[in-house]
Amino acid sequence: MEIKYYIGMNEVSMSAFEDAEKQAIKDGRTIKSSSMVDTYPTYTLENGTIIRGDKNGGFNEMVDGKPGKKWDLGTMNEWVQGESTNQGKGMFFIPE
Repeated sequence: MEIKYYIGMNEVSMSAFEDAEKQAIKDGRTIKSSSMVDTYPTYTLENGTIIRGDKNGGFNEMVDGKPGKKWDLGTMNEWVQGESTNQGKGMFFIPE
């Protein structure tokens, strides 16, 4: 099994991912909790920011109940023999 690292849809090196994660931890942009709200995946960050999935692979910060600024999700994904296992874990968010 191989772990690949992504920020948004871009594959990044492990060191770039770790650097981004360290900054996200410092800024409180790691995922505190997640739920489904009105059929949308919704994430609360440690700093209180609410991020909602747009059902098209993107994410937006919610401002006064409406989608605002776009954000990218930092994920670690499992691959076996060059194929994704569709198993991954979202770790943090970064504003685009």
